[in-house]
Amino acid sequence: MPGIVPRRRSRMYDDEEDEDISNNEHATQNANKRARLSVNGNTPRHNADMGITSAALLQEHQPGAIVKVTLKDFVTYTAATFYPGPALNMVIGPNGTGKSTLVCAICLGLAASPNNLGRAKEVGEFVKHGASDAYIEIELRGKRGQRNYIVRTHIKRDGNKRTFQINGQASTQKAVTEMARTFSIQIDNLCQFLPQDRVVEFSALSPENLLASTVRAAAPPQMTEWHERLKELRIEQRKAISEQAEAKKTLSELQKKQDQQRVDVERLRERTELIKTINMLEKMRPVAETALLKAEHNEAKEVRHAFRVERDVLKEELAPALAAVNAKMAYLTTVDRAKTSAEKVYERTLAKSDGHVKKMAELKKQITDCEQKRTAETNSEKSTKQDFAKQQNAIRQIEVLMKEQPIEFDLPGMQAQIRDLDRQVIELDDETGALRELMKQRWGDVKDREKRIEDSKVRLENLKTQAGQSETLLKQRAPDAGRLYDFIKTNKERFGTDVYGPPLVECNVSDKAYADAVESLMRDGDVLKAFTAQTQEDYKILNTIVYEELKLTDVSIRVAHKSLDHWRDDRRSKVMTDEQTREFDIDGWALDYMTGPEPVLSMLCSDVQLHSTPVMKRDCDDNKYNKLARTELSKWIAGNSIYTIMRRKEYNAQSAGVRSITAAKWWTTHAVDTSVEADLRDNIGGWQEEWQELKRQLQADKAKQTELVSRRQDNVDEKVCTVLPLSLHTQLMHSKDQTRQRKEREAKSQSCL
Repeated sequence: MPGIVPRRRSRMYDDEEDEDISNNEHATQNANKRARLSVNGNTPRHNADMGITSAALLQEHQPGAIVKVTLKDFVTYTAATFYPGPALNMVIGPNGTGKSTLVCAICLGLAASPNNLGRAKEVGEFVKHGASDAYIEIELRGKRGQRNYIVRTHIKRDGNKRTFQINGQASTQKAVTEMARTFSIQIDNLCQFLPQDRVVEFSALSPENLLASTVRAAAPPQMTEWHERLKELRIEQRKAISEQAEAKKTLSELQKKQDQQRVDVERLRERTELIKTINMLEKMRPVAETALLKAEHNEAKEVRHAFRVERDVLKEELAPALAAVNAKMAYLTTVDRAKTSAEKVYERTLAKSDGHVKKMAELKKQITDCEQKRTAETNSEKSTKQDFAKQQNAIRQIEVLMKEQPIEFDLPGMQAQIRDLDRQVIELDDETGALRELMKQRWGDVKDREKRIEDSKVRLENLKTQAGQSETLLKQRAPDAGRLYDFIKTNKERFGTDVYGPPLVECNVSDKAYADAVESLMRDGDVLKAFTAQTQEDYKILNTIVYEELKLTDVSIRVAHKSLDHWRDDRRSKVMTDEQTREFDIDGWALDYMTGPEPVLSMLCSDVQLHSTPVMKRDCDDNKYNKLARTELSKWIAGNSIYTIMRRKEYNAQSAGVRSITAAKWWTTHAVDTSVEADLRDNIGGWQEEWQELKRQLQADKAKQTELVSRRQDNVDEKVCTVLPLSLHTQLMHSKDQTRQRKEREAKSQSCL
């Protein structure tokens, strides 16, 4: 395919010589305008091939601009060369003529990833069918006073390899990327490079991300720093406004409190006056009490006088009966005295009788002890006579032995034999110690196999539950996240509050009919890799654990700053009221179909707006779409589509997008991975065999240890027999036995006494 040269270059100014003066002046003004667009003010280039000077060539290529693109065996091109102009370049043609292919070539030729194109994932797929290699050569305009950069990219279909050269010298992808960045070429920035397959992703950018990408693409680097500083200042301003509002609220509350306390102060003053009155009355209390007591005293005196008169009358009337009663009382007193004296005599007699009984019991015990002593003495005498006869026999045997020839005593030979026995004992001790260490190591291996078997059995049981299947799926799809999740479960004490794992294992979809809609709102990173902390302190601790201790990279740490009720209230106050919800016939909000810990759901509300995304099973017609677009909604799900509205209030403009929801793959019923279950069962079987073999080896080691101990004891006994002659050893042992028996008899006699 021949190189594409823009038609715009064919415009010539040669005919302007025949035009009138006004037209010449107009051409001069246009030429001056073109000259101002030139970079360095040099004379415009002349196209020698065409023999003309176009208006587009009156300006130079800017540093970093693409001067030339050469393709060979790339997608649909066998060989092609393109010469972009220094100003705006447009590639126009019917579908399928290779416009997007040129864009892909520029992207890959400048060392960008195929992921930025939204097409094939491997670079080998861009090699033309039937060819094994593809070449891309891009010439970039150099900086002032420097030559142009020629970047040559070689793509091999086999192995999906890509190599680079800069100005004929081998280079790396990183070097090409750094060279492109020096010219502010940002292929990963959607505001600078937007392929057609990523238009939906561009429309989904938030206003903040869109502004940041635009600044990074169009402004100098310091603008990005100013933008970040501006955001920090805005945060500080919001904080100051919030503090001011809190201070006003506190002042208002204090004023209300003061107004409420004013009534209490008045009551306190009234109470003080009442207390003064009470104190004065209390001081007057004795006067009133004295008057009352005096009246009561006079009444009591009168009653006493009446009682005395009545008593005297009764004494006179009851004098005879009182004399009889006094006589009976005197007789009763005499009887009580006699009874008391008899009781004392009885108690003394009983005490003497008890003393005689105790004395008789002591005498009986003494008689029994004497009988036992007599019997012991008799037995001791018999035993002493027997021992005396045995001692005489032993003396006679020793005298006979003394008369016999003494045993020959080979001292050097016995010492050598003793040293040999000592060496054998040391060797046996060393072998026994090594065997103990080996047994200790094997016992540790046994415990390790038991722990592995137990852990694998627990994992095998977990595969039967939904939570276990989710955890297994997490470890397969995101190994770093699975490792961090296990660490958090076993180290909860390191955090001040609960730290939650990814939504895949913490949450679930309550109604599976809405699983596709709910999952389409989230990215894989939100489901698999997002860990949620509840406080800033736990967030810092988790960061330290992830990046310094565990050295993990493929995880995302987030903080749930606000409660779940905050997001629900925020939706009602800012997005849509309950009346509007019923008016639009909304089935529910995405948050209503999610279950799980509140901090995790709060995090998802903050990141993917679950609380403010309505879900409707029915499709959205034009009338309903227009009504919803006039609300504050930024996203909603209707039927099998997700509708997105991006509003720019400062420009009074908005953009819309729609995409299809995808099938659920996380919160849905999946069959258990049979390969994982089979691996676990194989591991358990292998570890059980190793456990049995280790137990068998331990039993053999114990038997060997018993044998070594027995051999050592034999060597020690042989050493004793070598040191002491057998006959002398026998005599000594016999003498020791006799001495021991005699001491036992003496001790027994002493115990009887």
